[in-house]
Amino acid sequence: MENILKIENLHINYGSVKALKGISLEINPGEIVTVLGANGAGKSTLVKLLCRIYDPQKGEILVDGVNLKNWNLDALRSQISIIEQDIFLFSRSVADNIAFGKQNVSQKNIEEAAKVANAHDFILESENQYDTNIGDGGCKLSGGQRQRVWIAMALAQQTDILLLDEPTTYLDLSHQIEVLELLKELNRKFGKTIVIVHHELNQAA
Repeated sequence: MENILKIENLHINYGSVKALKGISLEINPGEIVTVLGANGAGKSTLVKLLCRIYDPQKGEILVDGVNLKNWNLDALRSQISIIEQDIFLFSRSVADNIAFGKQNVSQKNIEEAAKVANAHDFILESENQYDTNIGDGGCKLSGGQRQRVWIAMALAQQTDILLLDEPTTYLDLSHQIEVLELLKELNRKFGKTIVIVHHELNQAA
């Protein structure tokens, strides 16, 4: 499966407000694409449409030439992972969070995902390592650590497409650079297609 992502003449309104109007875009496998726009420009709406949280009112989104409306949702979401602006993690262990939503994930696969996401070292430094409870919403972790656990979670899903909605909003500059360099490395090593949504050019560089 090539996972060519194509957006054709996309429209969606919220009442009388046009969130997206006539958007067209083609993203080839293994590309990194950044979508820039001001707050309220419809960037998060585009992300939600791409993972079919809801459907466009006009136009279509295709993966491998098939309209998202004709995809089985489980099959679609086995191809796409989303990392949202407001990261939510569960009050469970690090391992449970990384493996969330995927059955029969081995400890080896969990640790491999954490290593790629640059989370393995700080996990090993915590009291109970991968069995450490990270608290509600990951409150026991720093912002950068939460981002890396979430990326490890996305990697553990073994999807080909990553959608990132303002992924560095709450991070300082050094952590922003760290996360963005990590995403570039994921693209180089694994050929993942990455779509990054931002409202600031410096965060997307």
